[in-house]
Amino acid sequence: MSTEASTSRGRDVGPAYDRDAIVGSIKRCYELIAKMVSTGPDHITYPPQGGWGDNIIPLEKLRRLGFNDVTINLVRHLPYVTSHRPMFPSTQTINYFKNGLSGSDEKYQLEDPNSVGLWPLLEGRIPQDILPLSKPLRGDRLGIWWLLDTNTDDLTAHDTYTSRPVEEIPEDEQWRAARPVHAVTYFDG
Repeated sequence: MSTEASTSRGRDVGPAYDRDAIVGSIKRCYELIAKMVSTGPDHITYPPQGGWGDNIIPLEKLRRLGFNDVTINLVRHLPYVTSHRPMFPSTQTINYFKNGLSGSDEKYQLEDPNSVGLWPLLEGRIPQDILPLSKPLRGDRLGIWWLLDTNTDDLTAHDTYTSRPVEEIPEDEQWRAARPVHAVTYFDG
């Protein structure tokens, strides 16, 4: 099992990060959804033993965006959907393969992840311990961003309409406009 101690930034902390539990729940969720929608099981690509290598994952682009080692390690072990069809209404999963993140390394800037389609807010950066797992399909405003916190195993489903009382939203984390849910609970539903 791959675990790391969780930390708190002024909010309740969930169970410690467990990469294998997260990967397993995402895999089960993708497989279930692939049976029910226009994407088929053959559009899910699974990592080899030991994870995706540097020839597959664009390490330099992820580092330029500020991803930390824990987040990059998770990227290396996730299954990926290779279809551009929705996996959730108006939502597509993010494929972190080199061919899935187009453009030069220079386009991937720490302070502007929105410009490459990897962050829901126009301003701000991706916190180093957050991994975006999905985004709106072709910019559809009804799509959902699944934002995974690798410190706590919490998943925030961020969209245009989901919100919680303003006083509950951390001032420096406006992307947490919905209440987080433990990721394994969310994906295993």
